[in-house]
Amino acid sequence: MFIPFEFVPLVLGKDLNARQAFEILVPAIEAANLTLTCDPLVKFLMVASTTPTTQVDPLLLREQAGLAGHLITTAVMKHRHETMLYKQVPGVEPTNAASTSDPAIRQIADGLDHLVAGMRTEREDRAVRLAAADEPKSVHSVFGDRIADRLLLLTEAMHDDDLPECYLDLANHPKKLSERVVLQEAIDRTAVELGTLRFAATPSQALVMRNWSFIGD
Repeated sequence: MFIPFEFVPLVLGKDLNARQAFEILVPAIEAANLTLTCDPLVKFLMVASTTPTTQVDPLLLREQAGLAGHLITTAVMKHRHETMLYKQVPGVEPTNAASTSDPAIRQIADGLDHLVAGMRTEREDRAVRLAAADEPKSVHSVFGDRIADRLLLLTEAMHDDDLPECYLDLANHPKKLSERVVLQEAIDRTAVELGTLRFAATPSQALVMRNWSFIGD
């Protein structure tokens, strides 16, 4: 049944029964002085409102419009409006002429757009930095090629991952953890693996590790 486009927003997506649609549309039709044009629609709703039903729970007797437990989400309504209603009946699409015609408002809107875009870019950059921080660092990336290549030569290792664990710990230890603590943990771990007595790492040994004095020039 045809409904003039100016009345479509009154009933679209509301799952109204015939009586509810009649009560909503007829006052609007009379106010718009379109009684003659909408006469078929009004008669259709009048007949549909009086047609007997075999349903156990007649829609006409419900106090609230729509189907019980049936929710129409915002995304569904947006889809109905943009892909159906506005394309078929462009005249009902709302306009935002005030905001686009006023230069001051347009300037504020553009500024907000730039601000939001900048904040989004900053969040994405922060996420990339955090993801990179969580990845294990290589000995080459932290200490440079000269030291890393010398360590590979001294330990007869092919790659950074093949180096003794203490060097990987030095490359990835938190800033608040000193080299002496890292060295002590390596000593304790090795003593347990070899079944030997552990000894304490001295400050001078930690200084040698920090300055890489043991690898030569």
